[in-house]
Amino acid sequence: MCRLADAYWLADSLDPAIEIYRRAIALDSSRAYPYIGLADTYWRKQAYDTAAYYCRKGLLINPNFPNAMAIWKKIQSREKY
Repeated sequence: MCRLADAYWLADSLDPAIEIYRRAIALDSSRAYPYIGLADTYWRKQAYDTAAYYCRKGLLINPNFPNAMAIWKKIQSREKY
């Protein structure tokens, strides 16, 4: 399911990506991937507080998740790379 959300994210269709990441969380809230996906998506929408919330949740689940710290740093710096 997250791969579909990623495809929407890559196509800059952020609202459908958010919906799918949320569905993935509803199905299995123990995985960090959809939380980190939401964090990155909300960062792109410049919703930094919401992005930080989801990034923290993902990092609590898996502090070693690939790219999670890079996304956290983007959120904290509030700059687009």
